[in-house]
Order: sequence, then structure tokens, then C-alpha cells
Amino acid sequence: MPMPAPAITGGYGTADLNNEGVKAAQAIAVNAIYTRNPTRALVEKASAETQVVAGLNYRFTITMTGGAAYRIVVFRSLQGVMSVTSYEKIA
Repeated sequence: MPMPAPAITGGYGTADLNNEGVKAAQAIAVNAIYTRNPTRALVEKASAETQVVAGLNYRFTITMTGGAAYRIVVFRSLQGVMSVTSYEKIA
């Protein structure tokens, strides 16, 4: 049985899509897609990672029906305010 990769200090680690904080950040990421690229497509697949900084980064890879895919980072400040800090269409 292979050993899992060691965690990289300061790097991204996998996140649970059922976590309330991840859900809130994902809603902001999906809203960014609909705002920047108006579409009727729905989220087909999503994955999330988190990174502890002076706050928390949530990095999502979101694939929409129709095949468009995005990598979006949502930053949550120490005060709890969330905002999109990186937005990239990858497919």
C-alpha cells in the first residue's frame, strides 16, 4: 500500500467539500464564474484545497457542464471576509 505524500508546510492540502467554510467559499467561486462568464451551465465536478496563510486560501478546480473548467482561489481573511483573489479559465 503506497504511503500518502507528505504535507508541504505552507502548501495546499485537500479539503472536504462538505465543510461549511468550503461550501461558502465554493458558492463565491461559482458566483464569480456566472458573473464573469454568463452561462446556463451547471457545476459538473469540483475539487477543493486549502492553504493556511494570514487567513485561509481555498483553491477550487470547477468543471461546468459543457466542459469549461476554472481554477479559482477564494481568500478568507482573519476577520472572515471572503473574496476571489485568482480566477483562471483552464479549459
